[in-house]
Amino acid sequence: MPTIAALLTRRAADDLLTLLRSIPDERLLWKPSESNLTVLGQLRECAIVNQNWAITITERGFPVGSPDSRELRSFIDALSETREGCTDGIERSTEALVAAINGVSEEDTDLRINIDTLRPGTITLAEACLYSYWHMVYHEGQINFLQASYGDAAHYHDYHVQG
Repeated sequence: MPTIAALLTRRAADDLLTLLRSIPDERLLWKPSESNLTVLGQLRECAIVNQNWAITITERGFPVGSPDSRELRSFIDALSETREGCTDGIERSTEALVAAINGVSEEDTDLRINIDTLRPGTITLAEACLYSYWHMVYHEGQINFLQASYGDAAHYHDYHVQG
């Protein structure tokens, strides 16, 4: 399972970076309303979430909000909301996350880890290994929505069914 989670995570990050390369500079900070995140805001969030889960998987517990989250705070502080900053952040955080996922043995996938600072309770390491994959795929869809909202049909790939 960890091998598949690492592969899917890498693919999701690659898809986000491919999508980022297709978006014109003038649309990177565009949003249809104040309640939406921009493309760069979403990518920055994905980088932070990836880094957080890399730390969580490695440490076998959730670091946000704890004194042990200095590594995450350092990552966040160094992450700029620019095309280059988000590209670098996604690359670095995904590399750390894939390494963390690959460090999970098949036997450890059922281990439960505390995530109380995210939500009360525990999850398995298997769930933790897949969280960032889900999160990046979700945001790819949100970015596709932004593209459709400003009239860019380029995000429709050949595999989409046209009605």
